[in-house]
Amino acid sequence: MPPLTIILVVLLALGAAQGIIYGLLLLRKPAENPTAARLIAALLFCFAYRLLLEIGLLFGIGKYDVWYHLTQEVNWLYGPLIYLFVQAWLHPTFRLSRQDWVHFLPVGVEFLINNFVRSQNFYWDGTRESLSWLGYWGYVVWMNYPCKYIIASGLLVIYARKAEALVREHQAKKKVAWLARILRGFWWYFAAIVSIVLVDFAFFFDASFKTFYWFFTRFYYYPLFIGIAGLTYWLGIEGYHRRQEQPAPAKLPVRPGQQAALRALARRLQQLMQQGQAYQDPALSLQTLADQLDVKPYLVSQCLKEVLHTRFTDYVNQLRIAELKRRLQDPGKDHYTLLSLAFEAGFNSKASFQRAVKKYEGVSPSELKEKLTK
Repeated sequence: MPPLTIILVVLLALGAAQGIIYGLLLLRKPAENPTAARLIAALLFCFAYRLLLEIGLLFGIGKYDVWYHLTQEVNWLYGPLIYLFVQAWLHPTFRLSRQDWVHFLPVGVEFLINNFVRSQNFYWDGTRESLSWLGYWGYVVWMNYPCKYIIASGLLVIYARKAEALVREHQAKKKVAWLARILRGFWWYFAAIVSIVLVDFAFFFDASFKTFYWFFTRFYYYPLFIGIAGLTYWLGIEGYHRRQEQPAPAKLPVRPGQQAALRALARRLQQLMQQGQAYQDPALSLQTLADQLDVKPYLVSQCLKEVLHTRFTDYVNQLRIAELKRRLQDPGKDHYTLLSLAFEAGFNSKASFQRAVKKYEGVSPSELKEKLTK
């Protein structure tokens, strides 16, 4: 094996080993944000797997043997994984939803095309006529042109830019500066790769088809993977050593479908409060309110924040004060003390009652009573 090939194998192997080791450490060691740790581990495993495939090709493994049909390229998966990892890192409450799975459609398309093209070897007898039109051109474009690498690099650039935009908008800019640097490194590197490939293809492609372009023989093919090995090491070491860090929680954007569900929940909540007068229960809590609505407590909090633009304590106390004011203006309640009316409205202590009146009405309870009963 030539010395340059040995050096190449060593560099690619180091990158693959780093990806596997740090991926396993991220899965096994406790992390502040487990979802982010799993996503970055998946990304590191994908990079390591891709580097191992290239090492195999250098040793003749995977060149039209059984491994050629069993191994799969996942080049179009890197971009979505980077983007989802950044979302999970910035938003501790992030969980993959159905809408997030659409980001994985490209790798599904890549899987189908890759298997279709490789299956053409079972039909090829050395002549063009032995393959269908789609089989022939699918093989030519997929295996002899650099289209799959251009698409993979383009997806990485797009998703890394989108992720970088999320980082720039984050309030804790110093805590996420390391992430912004990595993302810039990724998209600059792969943007350069796309440019080099397109320029090379435009000037050196033989349009007469007398000779194939053979992307695998180009001067930048293996340096491309050396760069990926370096990026894998950088991402792995940063992700592992910062696994216990967590930036200040950022607001996770509410999707249109979620917004409609929250508005419907807000209507149910207001109906419960107005007709059922649930706020008059002195033991009312976010949990008990959620139980009455048959939803999770975090949905009630999100509903109050996103739709009614308030918090649980403020919402309930303002309803209790409105009830107190109605009772103070009721002539049939003249013989009741102010504190007893506050307890009937739902307040569970004199101190909390006095604080709420001062906060929302700007006066003391006695001044409020005097104002309303004049």
